[in-house]
Amino acid sequence: MDLGELHLAHGPAAEAAFGISRDDYAGRTAAELGLPPQYVAATAEIITSAFAQGVEQEASFSIPDGRERNYFSARAVPEFDHDGVPESVLLIVYDISDRM
Repeated sequence: MDLGELHLAHGPAAEAAFGISRDDYAGRTAAELGLPPQYVAATAEIITSAFAQGVEQEASFSIPDGRERNYFSARAVPEFDHDGVPESVLLIVYDISDRM
C-alpha cells in the first residue's frame, strides 16, 4: 500500500478470497475494489497507524458472511525510504475463521 492506500500488488490468496483478479487490484483502494466495509475500515486504520507511527501494527476483525462470520488477523509493516520515512506499508491479512 502506498500513502493513498492504493494496492501496489497482492498475492493469490487475496485473489481467491475476494474473487478480484491481480490486474484489478493494482492502483486501487480497498473501497474502490468493493471490499466489505468492515475490511476497508479495519485495514485503513492499521495502515494509517503504520504510516504515522512508523512501526508494525496488528489488528483482528470479523466480517459477516451470510449467517456466518469470517475472522481475520492483519499486520501492517511500514517500509522506509533512504531517509527513514515510511513510503509504503506491507499489509498481510490472514483468514483465521477456521481457528475460531
